[in-house]
Amino acid sequence: MTTLTLGDIQLSLWTLSFPAEIERDYKEDYFRKSIKHVRIAMLLALTFFAVFGILDSWLVPDVKTKLWFIRYVIYCPSIFAIYLFSFSKHFQRYMQLCIALAVLLAGLAIIAMILIAPTPGNYSYYAGLILVFIFGYTFFKLQVLWATIVGWMIVIFYEIAAIGLINTPVPILISNNFFFLTGNLFGMFACYSIDLYSRRDFLQTRIIEAEKEKVHQANRELEDRVEKRTGMLLKANKSLKQEIIDRKRAEDDLRENEEKYRNILENMEEGYYEVDISGNLRFFNDSLLKITGYSHNELLGTNYRQFTDPSDVNKVFRAYNKAYISQKPSKEFEWTIINTGGNKRHLEASVSLMKNLEGLPVGFRGIARDVSERKRADVKIHKLNEELEQRVAERTAQLETAKSNLETTIKRTNKLACEADSANKAKSEFLANMSHEIRTPLNGIIGMAELAIETAVDKNQRELFTTLGTETTALLTVINDILDFSKIEAGMLKLEETPFDLNAIIDDVASSMGLRAMQKNLEFKASVSPNVPTLLIGDQWRLKQILTNLTDNALKFTNKGEVSIKVENQENLGAKVKILFTIKDTGIGISKDKLSSIFKGFTQADGSTTRKYGGTGLGTTISKQLVELLGGNIGAESHEGKGSQFWFTATFLKQPNKKTFGKIEEMNLNPLGKLNLKTQRGMSTGLPENIECQVMGRILLAEDYPTNQQVVLRHLRSNGYIVDLAENGQIAVDAYRKKHYDLILMDIQMPLMDGYQATTMIRKWESGMGNSECGMRNKIGKDSDLKSEIQNRKSEIESVPIIAMTAHATKGDREKCLQAGMDDYIAKPLKRKELLNIVNKWIKSAVEVNPTPLPSRPMDDVVGEDAPMNFEQARKEFEGDKDFLMEVMEGDKDFLMEVMTGFFDNVGTQIETIHQAISDGDTEKVWQEAHSIKGGAANLTAEILSQTALDLETMGKSENLKGSLDALGRLKIEYDRLKAYAGNNICNQNREHR
Repeated sequence: MTTLTLGDIQLSLWTLSFPAEIERDYKEDYFRKSIKHVRIAMLLALTFFAVFGILDSWLVPDVKTKLWFIRYVIYCPSIFAIYLFSFSKHFQRYMQLCIALAVLLAGLAIIAMILIAPTPGNYSYYAGLILVFIFGYTFFKLQVLWATIVGWMIVIFYEIAAIGLINTPVPILISNNFFFLTGNLFGMFACYSIDLYSRRDFLQTRIIEAEKEKVHQANRELEDRVEKRTGMLLKANKSLKQEIIDRKRAEDDLRENEEKYRNILENMEEGYYEVDISGNLRFFNDSLLKITGYSHNELLGTNYRQFTDPSDVNKVFRAYNKAYISQKPSKEFEWTIINTGGNKRHLEASVSLMKNLEGLPVGFRGIARDVSERKRADVKIHKLNEELEQRVAERTAQLETAKSNLETTIKRTNKLACEADSANKAKSEFLANMSHEIRTPLNGIIGMAELAIETAVDKNQRELFTTLGTETTALLTVINDILDFSKIEAGMLKLEETPFDLNAIIDDVASSMGLRAMQKNLEFKASVSPNVPTLLIGDQWRLKQILTNLTDNALKFTNKGEVSIKVENQENLGAKVKILFTIKDTGIGISKDKLSSIFKGFTQADGSTTRKYGGTGLGTTISKQLVELLGGNIGAESHEGKGSQFWFTATFLKQPNKKTFGKIEEMNLNPLGKLNLKTQRGMSTGLPENIECQVMGRILLAEDYPTNQQVVLRHLRSNGYIVDLAENGQIAVDAYRKKHYDLILMDIQMPLMDGYQATTMIRKWESGMGNSECGMRNKIGKDSDLKSEIQNRKSEIESVPIIAMTAHATKGDREKCLQAGMDDYIAKPLKRKELLNIVNKWIKSAVEVNPTPLPSRPMDDVVGEDAPMNFEQARKEFEGDKDFLMEVMEGDKDFLMEVMTGFFDNVGTQIETIHQAISDGDTEKVWQEAHSIKGGAANLTAEILSQTALDLETMGKSENLKGSLDALGRLKIEYDRLKAYAGNNICNQNREHR
């Protein structure tokens, strides 16, 4: 049965709705009855939601600001806005929608608080949802359809939050669901019952009124007909019989209507009554008997005062009197009666005036509904509210005390946290700085070890120097890891945003790692999916570092099988793309208990003292930190004894207007050598070995670090190249303008002028020679000799190849170097084989185009005509002191070179010491170190360097370091010039002796 039929009107039990016209009348009647109650409920909801904010600062003080934002910024203003809107004439139309929104906001606000509040503080907010389900519906008089929608929306949002956002344990989730669903169903049932009874009361009242109107109408019609018939009977007796028949028929109809009316009254659950003008009961239905407990005979003729509670007698009289005077129904007044058992019953009653056919008042009729159970519930709720207010007051006092203690604790904790953070940051900065200071000379040690291998006299020395180089390279790797880890931890690492080609990155990593795989007899694969955009913008060096770290680990822990790199497009983000990188191996694998800690610093899967594989355990940690800086995630899967799979994602910008996608489907490097990297990369190793001063081309070396200068000079000169030295970019530009070079090796970071600026000036000077030629032609007219000289110089300044030199992971990169006008790129530390390969590659073409004759003068032109020392005088003075030579050097004819080498080593360290002393304001240390340099330079006849050191010494003694950094810069330049000058003259001297 899906409908309830009363009279000719049907009420749908599913939707609880009437036909349109009756539904409109019902809503108007319901609105008039409910509006005051709804406003009060809103004020109560606003009050309790605001007052309970006190619990936030007690239960979850850490997130109270967020909870208060929900309470006082979102919910309370919203409810207050709805309350104000209730006074609008449009509120009747949107009342149920507004009430549903208020209840929904309450539920969602509490769910948000559960999400924000930490465990276990958030447990106290679960009760709020139950209150919303049980009391929210009924307090706001929410109709069942809206209650169903709101209730299940709140339940759904809670399920999403509990399962997807806070990962609620299954037992707790089941328990909460039981209470929430039960509360929701009870609330929906209450709304349904209230709505159903309200509609049925309205319908029954409407039917009763309609039936009574029909009865009155029938009576009036009957009277009219009787009068007419009586008149007719007076006129003619002939019609008497027919009139009697008609009257009888009318009486039958009347009895039928009265019977129908009586059946309706008897089936009503509410009590129906009729009293005369004095208040004596004349008619009532069985429901009223059940309410009062009296029998029909006891109640008939009884005055209402006899069973009315004495305190309500006057109230009922006033209701009757109001209906009598106004002749309008008096609706919903409360009436307390005393039943036969002496118990009070609370009624909601209505009364209207009854009139006879002449329109004279003859009594009253009305409906009474027993609401005793609801009254008792209201009393219980009132008591509960009073108890709750008392508990809130007690809790408030406790919270104030706890708040004071908590504030003291928080202040003390914050102070300790600040101290710990400062100590940790200072430690990280110190470690980063120290790692950098260690790494710089290690590059020189690696280069020197490589030089020593070339000059080793026997196999034993060669093995010793090879081991030295290998271990130093390993140490450099450790230092690089520590430096990166420390920079990231200290917040000093900044990512670049430069264009790069992803294919080139994978190609480089595959080449270097593929060689190692071949040495271990492993198969190596690298592939880039066709849908991966490869022209990107981001930090390519950090991406390459991550790939190298993870692939190096895979090779390290794999003894058989294969290692592979796979690149896939994970997600297109408009102007950006998220790329997935996967490194897979068939190595030893990682146990499950170790896998969770693999990304922690200084941690390895094998932590024993006898472990087979070395390393600091920082590779994966640094990779994780770099991946997060690149906007991605990293993870690992492994099966012990079967291999591991590391994956990470990174987000990059796409290069604008670039459509190139991945095209490396698969690159294989297997033990059989299917891919010859030397052939693929164009590497050439056929350079002559151990050839000193054999002229193969003229090279300009722009490098400021002394050790790097010695390494490059030794490698190049021993292979037949003529090399001039420039300590900074400005000197390199000046040298190039004076002399033709087949190749320039350009360091990126140098004092005064860096490599980018120097390259730009050289390229501009090259492109400007055409203009210079035109100007000179106008001046010389037809002078054939000068024209010939110009033509020769023009041929000399054909674009010279410039190779960039820079340390790994510096701000310079290949693309930036090419944009600055450079032709190629080599990374430090400079390895002999790589250096000679790239030099031979570019020198060969340059020499073929512009062959350069042997120099006919000393190579000190690089530093200008103003020589930094009198080399010949110094040699005579040092090598002429025979007694000193015999005592100290046993007659070593190269004593000057040994003295200068020691001097250069000392000054290099002293310059760093002076720089630190200037930073610290240590004037005494400045003048002491400068004084030492001044004396040593004077002994070597290096007057300019000695005078520059004297300037620093004077500043230190006067305790005024203003301009000391500039003086130190001049000292560094003169020091570099002296080293280059001495090295060139020693090389020239050796060449002359040969």
